[in-house]
Amino acid sequence: MKDIEIFLLLNDSSPDLDSLSTPSGYGVASDELKRQSRVYNLGCDIHTVSRSQLPDTVDSKIVGIFNADSLINKRYLLCLASLHNMFQDVAVFCGSVTNHFLAKPADTFLSSIADIYQSYKLDSISKYLVRDITGEVDNYPITTNLFISKPAYNNIGGLQELMTPRGACFSNPNFTKACEEYGRIIYSENLSTKNLLYNPSFSMNDACRFFYDLGYISGLKHKMKTSEDENYDFIWDIFVESPDSLDHRVMGRIFFDGSISEDQRSAYAQNSAMAKTVYQVGFFEAVSGNVIL
Repeated sequence: MKDIEIFLLLNDSSPDLDSLSTPSGYGVASDELKRQSRVYNLGCDIHTVSRSQLPDTVDSKIVGIFNADSLINKRYLLCLASLHNMFQDVAVFCGSVTNHFLAKPADTFLSSIADIYQSYKLDSISKYLVRDITGEVDNYPITTNLFISKPAYNNIGGLQELMTPRGACFSNPNFTKACEEYGRIIYSENLSTKNLLYNPSFSMNDACRFFYDLGYISGLKHKMKTSEDENYDFIWDIFVESPDSLDHRVMGRIFFDGSISEDQRSAYAQNSAMAKTVYQVGFFEAVSGNVIL
């Protein structure tokens, strides 16, 4: 039995990547984690599986879940080993997840959201190397490209996907919340990874599904912080009395401004409206428990 076990999740399709396409300081997970295991003499067990093949329990002390074609910090496992020695009562180790596009989308709207698509980064941590985010619901990490302790993983029954009325979500805050029963949530910029994205795989359909999921996740996080009565009052206020505040509170990164060229404004406005609408649908379905047909 190894101390560290890693599962690399297969994607339906992956781009061809050469060394010139990889940002400095990073390597493709499927190769980089094997290299680091060997170089740092950590003896990791590494498996490539589909998400449905993830086990319910593991024997190793700590288990990592990564997208197989994501990009990994070249000192990731060394930093992980150091953090694991420093903090013995940790349930989840995580870091920033940013995006690396082989080519940015030509569409103005898609290009404007490319950096935030399924990404995660605590900007306020810039002067700190490590931060304890236990109990900080709004700062919970994406549940991919992270490490989980054996007690947390096994007692919860493995990493399950969050199922919404529209299908599987890209992250599961309920899992992170459950992990807190077994230890702290530690964030470190030294555990940074990147999503590898490329033009043909990124469409408006992907963007709309992302914003629906983002709204659903935000709704679940809100429910974690409020009682049932407070939740009802919130739904009434946000959707009935002052619906404009929803856009102001959570959709501030998408807005129409003068920097968009005249010939792109119509398409940008339509795409922005679709994104905001599906966000609100996801948010409402999560906080209310009802499904909008």
